Amino acid sequence: MVGKSRTAIYRDMQLGAFPTPVRVGARALAWHSTEIASWQQRRTDEASPVQPKTGP
Repeated sequence: MVGKSRTAIYRDMQLGAFPTPVRVGARALAWHSTEIASWQQRRTDEASPVQPKTGP
């Protein structure tokens, strides 16, 4: 859903750059969909716009 490896997600969580999960079972975690959507929107907003190709 987010295109990141598990290692990258947990690293970014430690850095405060990815939402933290909630425990939903003894060995299961989940993320609030609204927090993931907000994270995705922030990444989109921060991305530089695609520049059109010019010339031959």
